Amino acid sequence: MSILSTSKILSLVTEDIKSFRTKLERGEVPSNILISPFEAESLGPTSYDLHIGERYVSLTATAEPGLRDIGPGRKLVVEPGEAVTLVSKEYIGLPQNIAGMVFSRVSWLELGLSQISTYVHPGFYGPLRETLVNQSNITRELDHGSAFCQIVFLDVPEAKPDERYRGPRRNQKPEQLEKILWGPNPRGVLEREEKIVVLREISKEEAEREILKLFSGGQVLYYSDIAEKLGLDLKLVVEICNELQSKGEIEVNDDALRSR
Repeated sequence: MSILSTSKILSLVTEDIKSFRTKLERGEVPSNILISPFEAESLGPTSYDLHIGERYVSLTATAEPGLRDIGPGRKLVVEPGEAVTLVSKEYIGLPQNIAGMVFSRVSWLELGLSQISTYVHPGFYGPLRETLVNQSNITRELDHGSAFCQIVFLDVPEAKPDERYRGPRRNQKPEQLEKILWGPNPRGVLEREEKIVVLREISKEEAEREILKLFSGGQVLYYSDIAEKLGLDLKLVVEICNELQSKGEIEVNDDALRSR
């Protein structure tokens, strides 16, 4: 598996969403990488910058439930400790022999904004859903259309047509963000019986050990599951899980966490 260079990406890029989707849905094998809209200035040496789209949900806020709109000229305001899931402005599509990895931008990490790294399977198409956490103590205001993360494309030379992704996340609409239930997201909380969770005061090292123990049984968990099961602060859980991901001890798969 190798990372595609700028020149290789340029040689493969198409903006034709209809043609790309039609080929995949017919069982054909598209040879292009779909990026729509595509901007050449967003290409790095081995990556492409993804930009903030027009829809997001707060995963931790206790006010303004549901889907939020940040159209052109508006800002995405992320409070300290807040986690948001947003959709990319770009519609991405990958052929059967190319995968993608999405990473944080260093300039945003320096502001305390951590984007949780994700994997994009060969055969996926649609806008990308990415989660951003403000780990600083300062409210951050982000412009619609800002470059907030970057995708790296990986060659998968021996992939077969029947190995490509066919899951439910293909061609998802931004409005489907409303279905996310994570932590105190008000829309989800109102639909469930109210629970009172008493937070424990333990060290970060102890919390990390307990989180790893949860995963040792092969469980698939969400951040809110971990916080509730262990009586931990959600912000601390997100911070520890980000570190465990960077160490390669757990991974994100379809928004859920599992051990590697």
